[in-house]
Amino acid sequence: SYKLTDMCEHSDNFKFLLKTGCSSIDSLLCGGLRTEEITEVTGQSSAGKTQFCLSATANLVLENRVKVLYIDSTNSFNPFRFAEICNSRLTNGDATEAMKNARLEAAMASVSVEKVYDLEALSKTLTSVCRYSTKSFDKPLRL
Repeated sequence: SYKLTDMCEHSDNFKFLLKTGCSSIDSLLCGGLRTEEITEVTGQSSAGKTQFCLSATANLVLENRVKVLYIDSTNSFNPFRFAEICNSRLTNGDATEAMKNARLEAAMASVSVEKVYDLEALSKTLTSVCRYSTKSFDKPLRL
């Protein structure tokens, strides 16, 4: 069987670790989310999965300035809530309102949302992502 400690021992094999914005979750993940991988978040109803995903996505696009493909299988991605979370993180006192608005606009543009409601749509989306990853980065995406 594969244990969390095994994953942490091999975490240095990843080129980049992206912080989620939650240090306790980053610790459980041995440093954060790995690049070139798809992360699936599962759990019981009302456990905070959507809040975590929105918060982590906000942190990824604001702090790491990466693009995120948000695969939404429950129609839970709310762009207004995502903007609220981003705005709450853009409270730097020395930034002008125009600078905050520009960062928010860039954050919103950095997230692509793909809504999938069945296994066939999910399979097509993942196949497309893997093809794009292989063509763009000369290495396959890990699933």
